Amino acid sequence: MNKQDFGQTIISKKTQILLFMLILIFSFSLVACNKDNTDEEDQIVDGNDQSQIEDVGEVEQLESKLESQITPIDSISQVTDPEIVDSILQDKVEIGELEKSSDHTEVQLITKHAGEIISVPVQYPFANWLAEQEKPVLFECIADYSQPAEDSLPYLYGIAEQYDNELIVCKVDITDSQDFIDLFHIEYLPTYFLSRDSTLYQIATGFDPYANPSLVDNIEQLLTN
Repeated sequence: MNKQDFGQTIISKKTQILLFMLILIFSFSLVACNKDNTDEEDQIVDGNDQSQIEDVGEVEQLESKLESQITPIDSISQVTDPEIVDSILQDKVEIGELEKSSDHTEVQLITKHAGEIISVPVQYPFANWLAEQEKPVLFECIADYSQPAEDSLPYLYGIAEQYDNELIVCKVDITDSQDFIDLFHIEYLPTYFLSRDSTLYQIATGFDPYANPSLVDNIEQLLTN
């Protein structure tokens, strides 16, 4: 190797080292920038999380308006004995000349019997049965695939207990009943209706115990007007 070649080799190596150092410096700069950005992003995320925590805390501190009006009942018994069912229905609702049919299984009357809230099958054509009733009828449309509908039932049971003398309360399972969906134009679950004086009112859709006006407010408005 001559001196010129040797010099070129040294220059080449120096150039490589210089480039390597520049790359290292650039890399460290990127890491530092990324760390700063990450810290800022972390602060934003943490801030949002803290805000969310505070919001949740505020919600938890708020009292559900519905719970201030109604005491939920977690579960109730279902009466299936035909003789007892007939006796309760004759005592609680109007039957008229309607004929019972095992094809009608969607509707359950929620009522107080012997000091407790129970459910009783109403095996009559529902629209015709509604027309027979002298008292207002509150009914909630539910389905077994709807979690909000499931969550709402304890409040429906509580309403049935509190308004036992003023309302007939029912739940209508539309899980396998397209006829009910079409008849009442159901789009959301749960959906609440109140039938009074041959007029049907849709009084609420969905379930929100913090809603204002509440479900009970809507019921009271129709009962008192």
